[in-house]
Amino acid sequence: MSDNNNENAQQVEGKGFVAACKRLIKKYPNLWEFIKFNVLSNISTITRFVAVWILTALFVHALHLTQPFSFLIFNYSKPSTNGIGGFLTFLIAEICAQAVNFVVQMKWVFKSDASFKSTAWKYTILAIIIVIVGLLLPGYISTI
Repeated sequence: MSDNNNENAQQVEGKGFVAACKRLIKKYPNLWEFIKFNVLSNISTITRFVAVWILTALFVHALHLTQPFSFLIFNYSKPSTNGIGGFLTFLIAEICAQAVNFVVQMKWVFKSDASFKSTAWKYTILAIIIVIVGLLLPGYISTI
């Protein structure tokens, strides 16, 4: 009887690669969520790269905002950091990437139905920490 049930379950779910993937997703939902999290995180990485590419062209090459910049813990005084233009580029690119990441993770990965107001402020605090660290590092790890 149990063989018949297994056979019926396979017929209902189908055969082939897609059906096998669906069975694995159903069997290991946490692993699937982990894979989605990592793969879809690349959307924010792509956003960051595109923003850096465009904003570097704008701030550094077009507007020549390469004056050395240092403020509190941020040190963009080395030529390799592109000065104030580099700071603005990283700041805006990171804000864009974090905004995209919030929406992607909330809606696509975790399929959360939580209210935007209740979750956005928590993510904003995390994003501010990420942005500060992201802006802090280039000024100190650049070698030139």
